[in-house]
Amino acid sequence: MPTNRLGDWYANSFSIGRDQLVPCVSERTLLPVILPLREFQTHLVHAVRWMLEGLEIAPEAIASELAAMEGMPIGRTRNRSAWGPQTSRSSRPTST
Repeated sequence: MPTNRLGDWYANSFSIGRDQLVPCVSERTLLPVILPLREFQTHLVHAVRWMLEGLEIAPEAIASELAAMEGMPIGRTRNRSAWGPQTSRSSRPTST
């Protein structure tokens, strides 16, 4: 069970031309973040910080969330329903 408020994060990858992108979504809130594949593991926490700051979340809450995300393991998806909103569109990205 995750200790952060946003819960587990789910990611997939797809290509647009030569660019490989990774859309990530929070299981509990469906908050989206999109990163280049090459920066996914090193920049996810930074992208979440930027998104939360843009939503004007309190700095203490952001710090707590990011601290809980540090060292977050990366593994297979346990809850595919988090991808429901993304896969229900008529044009789906092709996962790699």
